[in-house]
Amino acid sequence: MVRREMKIIGITGNTGAGKSTATALLREAGAFIIDADKIGHEIILKGNTAYNEIVKVFGTDILNAQGDIDRKKLGYIVFADKEQLKKLSAITHPRITRHIMETIETVRNKRRIIVIDAPLLFQAGLDDICDLIYLITASPDIRAKRIAVRDNLTMDDAKKRIEIQENIIDLLNKNQLAKTIIINNNSYINVLKQLIFEGL
Repeated sequence: MVRREMKIIGITGNTGAGKSTATALLREAGAFIIDADKIGHEIILKGNTAYNEIVKVFGTDILNAQGDIDRKKLGYIVFADKEQLKKLSAITHPRITRHIMETIETVRNKRRIIVIDAPLLFQAGLDDICDLIYLITASPDIRAKRIAVRDNLTMDDAKKRIEIQENIIDLLNKNQLAKTIIINNNSYINVLKQLIFEGL
């Protein structure tokens, strides 16, 4: 039996678009998922690589009573000011990218499909290693509602988060670069209908 060649699939899109729905479908189909956001949460934990640098840049006011970084407090800072978001990105993104590349090398000979779920897939240059890229999109209003529920925010705060992030992420550029664009305005079923597992 001939072993089929490994493929790397990139999943990207702005906050609230529904990337987690797409990655859940791919996971159910047997893909190995690398979640950039999850890695980002891990590296800012106390004792991990980015913690000290983030506290140095943003101060101890972002810490909770246990001395851990309060992601909600940090979020209010960085999603209110694109320059602050750039500072955080400069700390976290190189570490996230390195972690992703190391993980790929670890599982390369063990899994046939590897999925990189990363909002900044193109900015990190990870698109260069992907065989297929899905851009997940949704209307701003729907995304704002999802973010408000997910992160316990007001609609105004959710819309501000979208606005700040989209100043950093050029969605039009993504539209040109992505190989497959999925509109996720409605339901899981609609994503399932649009998501084509090429070679999976």
